[in-house]
Amino acid sequence: MDLSVLTVSGKTLGENPERVKVLDREVIRLLKGSIHEEGGIEVLRGNLAPVVAVVKQSGVKRKMMVHEGPARVFHCVEDAGQCLMKGEVEKEDLIVLPYEGPKGGPGMRKMHMMTSVPVVLGLDEYCGFVIDGRFSRASRGSCIGRISPEAMEGGPIALVEDKDLNRVNIPRRDLTSEVGEEKLARRRKAFKLPRSKEAGVQGRYPPWAGSAAQGAVIGRISQT
Repeated sequence: MDLSVLTVSGKTLGENPERVKVLDREVIRLLKGSIHEEGGIEVLRGNLAPVVAVVKQSGVKRKMMVHEGPARVFHCVEDAGQCLMKGEVEKEDLIVLPYEGPKGGPGMRKMHMMTSVPVVLGLDEYCGFVIDGRFSRASRGSCIGRISPEAMEGGPIALVEDKDLNRVNIPRRDLTSEVGEEKLARRRKAFKLPRSKEAGVQGRYPPWAGSAAQGAVIGRISQT
C-alpha cells in the first residue's frame, strides 16, 4: 500500500489511522486475531461465470459450501418466489435467474425475495441460487450473484435449461455447468437475445449499462 496517497480527509492514507483509537478489539480485530481466515466475500469463476461471480460466503451454511444439483430456470424473480412459497422447488435444486443484470433488469435490482423466502422455509440448507443480478449485504444462503457476462450480453447463464446439472464449489472458487461443451455450443448457436421489456427513458438505459464486473457503470453508446 502506498501510504503517501492523499485521501478525501485532506490527509494521507498513512496519516488517517494516527488519530484513531480502537475501543473494542472484539469488533475491530487485528489480522492475527481475525474471526475467519478469509473475508466474507468470495469470487467464483467457471464456465457459468467466465469473468466473475460473487458470493457472500460468510452467509452460506457449511453443508452448502459445495453443492451439486439440477437447474430450475426462471426468467422472473416473482415467478421463482411463487414457486418457492407453493413448495414447488425440490431440495438440491439450483435456482437460476438470468436477465436480472445491469442490462437485463434493467438496473440490477436487489433480489430480496430470493434471500428471505428460502430462509423462512428452511431451504437455505438445501437449495442454491445463481443470478446475474445482485443480492443485499444482509443476504443469507447460497446466493451467487453478479455473474458476468450477464444473460443480456449473451453470457453462459442465458444458456442454462431446466434439469441441467450444475456444480458450486466455494472453497475451490468454482461455478460450473456439467452440460457438455458440444451441447452448450449448439445452444449458443441457436440463442437469440430477447428484446428489452422496457420502453421510453428506461428503454434507453440497457445499451448504456456496463458489466457488473466493472461496477455496472454507465458507458457511451458506440457510434459505429
